Amino acid sequence: MQIVKFLPRQFSFVLVVCCAAVTAAAPGALAVSFLEGYYEVQTELNGQDRSWGLNNPRHYFELRFRTTPWTEVEGFLKMSAESNRWKDYKPYNLYFANEGHIKLRTKNVEAVLFSQQNRFWFSEPLLEIVNADRVKDDDYGPRAQGVRVDFWGLRDFSGVSYYSAKRNGDDAFAFRTRRPFLRDRVVLGATMANHNFGTGVRDYDRVVAADVELALGEIFKPLARFGRITWVTEAGKNVSGAWLRAVRNPLPYGVKTEIRDLSIGDFYSVASYQHYETNFYTGLSSRESDDDYRGYYVETNYRVPTKAVNLKASRYDYRAFRYADSRGRLWQRTQNLAELYVEFVRGFTAKAEYRHYRDNNGTYPNFFFEVAGENRLARIKTQLRVKDIDTAYQLEAYGFEMSMNLSDRWKFYSRVMNVNVPTQSRQTVFFQLRYTGWSGGEAFVEFGNPGHSDNLVNDDDFVQWSSNTDIERYVKLFLKMYY
Repeated sequence: MQIVKFLPRQFSFVLVVCCAAVTAAAPGALAVSFLEGYYEVQTELNGQDRSWGLNNPRHYFELRFRTTPWTEVEGFLKMSAESNRWKDYKPYNLYFANEGHIKLRTKNVEAVLFSQQNRFWFSEPLLEIVNADRVKDDDYGPRAQGVRVDFWGLRDFSGVSYYSAKRNGDDAFAFRTRRPFLRDRVVLGATMANHNFGTGVRDYDRVVAADVELALGEIFKPLARFGRITWVTEAGKNVSGAWLRAVRNPLPYGVKTEIRDLSIGDFYSVASYQHYETNFYTGLSSRESDDDYRGYYVETNYRVPTKAVNLKASRYDYRAFRYADSRGRLWQRTQNLAELYVEFVRGFTAKAEYRHYRDNNGTYPNFFFEVAGENRLARIKTQLRVKDIDTAYQLEAYGFEMSMNLSDRWKFYSRVMNVNVPTQSRQTVFFQLRYTGWSGGEAFVEFGNPGHSDNLVNDDDFVQWSSNTDIERYVKLFLKMYY
């Protein structure tokens, strides 16, 4: 697949010209245009080296132009400028038209020509043979460009197709379509993803897949007593270029099947089975690690009648069938989980979870407990996690999160965590004070590194045996304005 590519600046220039053309061509009474902007200034006080010092001043300016010359046509351009001494070792960075699109819409089709935007998502039932984050050519934001076409209501077919060009010369093409039958009781779908490396017509990755969704409880009336019982299956093959023909299995396949919406009394269950051969997934998917294994998953939920109590139990078994460990055994992994969730009066909830993980290296139990509450003034959450229970790597993590409305204009947010291991105790904190006292603007003051506690005690970047991260003494000042 060889398609003429634009370089990023050339492509942005084309969008500028097109937006200007459609705006000028539209009658003044029909054209609706908006000019919006955003400004942010940020500075940082660094106290990591005992003495506090001003660090990393940054100014960011953004101007956005949006026009709708006709109801079915939309143009968008964004220009930005940044002053940041730590970025690319330059005192400033100026981007002209660093993002833009032109959108055309009819009754059944929408087409978008875009540059440096992430417009690569679509819904695929089970396999995920293409992932938007792998296509967008990310470099502190999407950098890919291309065209996307969505369609619907074409003899009951709907779907999406897009083409993407990257800066390194690679390009990607993806297509997805689906059609319902029997009043949505049966849905058929198909997906194709192609990654062309740009070095030859046979040097590409390509995976094709087909899927079916059956509402068994609506098709077969005797099964209706057990709910809708949705059965979904998707199967695909890797039909890539010359490189795949050189491997042992030239057409590896992947399949996953899942039963959903199964209810027996107050029990609700889901179950799935998957089998992926070696080299099934390609670089367009985020699931290359799922190659070369088979496994199943079962989950059951029980909702206690007349009580706000939910019990959940699940089991996941994984068995690799290509690679063996040092003892010649196949790599195996099993995970069992039991969870209790309770809702109390006055906005409080509690959750307790026990997770038992086992692989060829050993067994690693994990216990998690959380209590949370919320009202119009504040929201709090406190957590406890005991990780790798009864192993040499056991640790305890405690987390606390709070957001509070100090007034109509002042908001306060905080996260505090402590991790205990036999040899040390580590802490991390993050505080934010936010002022929203004027229209179109807000100010922040922050202390600490927010990345250490994004998921509180479930943030494994901080909650791990080998980490030596502790409180980082940074004070950041932000001013944001919208106009």
